[in-house]
Amino acid sequence: PRWSNDGEQFIVATLDQATGGAGFVLLGDRQGTTSVIENSLGALDVAWDIGDQSYSFIAKEPDGQTDIGSRLVKPHDGPSGADGGGYFSSSDQPQWTLHNILVTSQGETWFFGLGGGSLANNGNNLGWYRMIDGKPQAVKELMGATMTTLATSKSYVVSGIDVFGGAGCAGDSLAVFGVDGSEAVKPVWSNGVNGRVRGMTFDPNDSAILYYSFQPDECTVGEHNYGTAQIYLEDVTGAGGKPLAEGEFPVVVRP
Repeated sequence: PRWSNDGEQFIVATLDQATGGAGFVLLGDRQGTTSVIENSLGALDVAWDIGDQSYSFIAKEPDGQTDIGSRLVKPHDGPSGADGGGYFSSSDQPQWTLHNILVTSQGETWFFGLGGGSLANNGNNLGWYRMIDGKPQAVKELMGATMTTLATSKSYVVSGIDVFGGAGCAGDSLAVFGVDGSEAVKPVWSNGVNGRVRGMTFDPNDSAILYYSFQPDECTVGEHNYGTAQIYLEDVTGAGGKPLAEGEFPVVVRP
């Protein structure tokens, strides 16, 4: 789920239980109240817009395709689900692949996918793109197969990107960007050790302090052998990080 900026509500795109495909958009709050705010788009991913009054999402086209054939839609006017129009459609850009969406603190829409051409055999040619004047622009050249985790603050975007390697193994890399699309001083943790990122979050009082969990994997010939996950604290501006404790999916609770 994506939590609103005030930490009171969340929004999530859910699977259709009957087909296993893209489903409806669910709105919930900390008191446990939930409601369906869109049930006809087949949303794949959703993200809050600035002000928490509207949201952006990726949806599949009526042809049923979930990657090529998906549709990136402009923010809605409130949670009613009224279609606000599209940045582009699959008929205009048949070779675009769309997986995940975010809206930065500056109100800029980004998506994780492929900016044209064919998917690589190992799927490792997906990446982040920014919508600039209605046109997608690549954020950086780091590519992977899937976006596994995501954390945003007022100044930074950190994304876990799953990169498939040899012998059927995979290693997550953490890519750090400024909200203006610039690459930060260094990746928090880069590919080189097989494993997976098990959740991450920014400190709400410091937009550069990131907490994340990493679980190593001594993978051989496609067989996973996961070790103990460790939670780390990292300053994404370049200062060294430090391990804190064993665990997964760290959460920083606002007082």
